[in-house]
Amino acid sequence: MEAFKTAGDRLNSCAVEGHETNVGAGDGEETLETRWLQMKRRLSNQALRSHPELMDAAADLVFTIELSTSQSCGPPRGADLALLLIGKSHEGNQ
Repeated sequence: MEAFKTAGDRLNSCAVEGHETNVGAGDGEETLETRWLQMKRRLSNQALRSHPELMDAAADLVFTIELSTSQSCGPPRGADLALLLIGKSHEGNQ
């Protein structure tokens, strides 16, 4: 839940600064902001216990947001950098 919030904060910060945060989004694809808001409505500790597959979906979205914002908003720091590195590590293991 904390990683999801961190990625959302980074996404919001980039949008406020006027950066494009939907790298790779094509016509008809939902924006990362829309995807984040939709997932936020679904996520809770109880929902994660009842539907553990949400964890993977939320983590994938977190990693997508961190990658996109690193490309459009500049290098991340702190927790955002950690999430980006975890995402890249996870990507290499699949």
